[in-house]
Amino acid sequence: MSKTEVELLFKVIRDLTAQGVSIIYISHRLEELMAIGDYITILRDGYFQSEAQVKDIDVPWIVREMLGSDPVSTFLKPGREFGEPVLNVKNIKLINEMGHTLVDDVSMNVKSGEIVGVYGAHGSGSN
Repeated sequence: MSKTEVELLFKVIRDLTAQGVSIIYISHRLEELMAIGDYITILRDGYFQSEAQVKDIDVPWIVREMLGSDPVSTFLKPGREFGEPVLNVKNIKLINEMGHTLVDDVSMNVKSGEIVGVYGAHGSGSN
């Protein structure tokens, strides 16, 4: 959803909750949960993990509960060794069917065990 659509949805949710209506909002967009929620329940692999009031927690707490560990201590340990290179790309350029350049001059090297995320802003051809 666009930012405008999210704002409209949140207005509707706030209006309904002000009338005493309970809303169950399921999302992996953690900042949205913190913005709209009063109470959070964490499920992991389909099972109850934990719950808390939003005022008592933060996004890193949600991540730790979802993963069952602290991602920073698990994946970003100082001196952590990664495996052999599994992907090596250089100067990638991607043009869509309308001739617009979506990606230009992207290079990366990825080793086994690394976690890599590639992100594009909404409306930049990422959807």
